[in-house]
Amino acid sequence: MKGKMTEVIRLFAQRLRTSLLGENFAVFCGASGNKFLFSSGEQASHHMVAALFGSKFSFPTDAEHSTKVEATKMRAIHPDFLKPEALQRYIPIMYSMSKQHLETDWSTPCKELKLFPLSKKYSFALACRLFMNTQDNEQVTRFANPFNLVTAGLVSIPVNVALRVG
Repeated sequence: MKGKMTEVIRLFAQRLRTSLLGENFAVFCGASGNKFLFSSGEQASHHMVAALFGSKFSFPTDAEHSTKVEATKMRAIHPDFLKPEALQRYIPIMYSMSKQHLETDWSTPCKELKLFPLSKKYSFALACRLFMNTQDNEQVTRFANPFNLVTAGLVSIPVNVALRVG
């Protein structure tokens, strides 16, 4: 898609129209896109987010709401497990798991460590421990295999977009 999009932009225009998820939208490329985004695009993006996802994900502008009102709204939509009281309970678990992870997975005598798979493994094991109270490595691996398939599919969804110049 990237090559095709680059070719369309090079041949036709820096501004393209299309439709995605049933909503009309425009693609601004290059300097004109940056100019629009940093001059008036912020106002347009608030309306777009509100239209696509509803009011839960629309972020108010500074002129609309005070900081106190915004903070109250953000606290209301945060799940309980992200509140400071809950996070304090998780710190000892996170500390012991990270220590164990560093001792087992990072102390191997090799020339190169691949950071992404190791951090993904640690993050998933930590999530299993905190949310499902699972400490068994076999069970975590059994959960991780289908989860990795789903996340790989989410990242690699092909999208075909019809573009119109103008």
